[in-house]
Amino acid sequence: MGKKQLVPIVLSYGFTIIPFNVREPVGRQSRVGWFVSREIEQFRQRSPQCTTIHLLSGHQIPVFHSRKFCIDQLKNAKWIEMCYGEIHEPHRRQWINGSAVCETVVM
Repeated sequence: MGKKQLVPIVLSYGFTIIPFNVREPVGRQSRVGWFVSREIEQFRQRSPQCTTIHLLSGHQIPVFHSRKFCIDQLKNAKWIEMCYGEIHEPHRRQWINGSAVCETVVM
């Protein structure tokens, strides 16, 4: 899901994962690595098609993309997260405030 076109995926509020190509494929194994968007600190271009992702944890991971592509992926993740919030926020607010109606079935 989202791997072939490298589409970011929202798992929950504030938890969006972004796919990047992190290695050459070995046999049938995937070359995609997933990064939590809020953990990305910066991108540093190493060559036209290789960028290093710097994470808040201090780790640095090279990916096989241009810096522009990496920034676009982060923008896409933020946009998808915003759309997720627009769809789910009204339901979440109802649930938190206790106004959501829970139905039970008696058999």
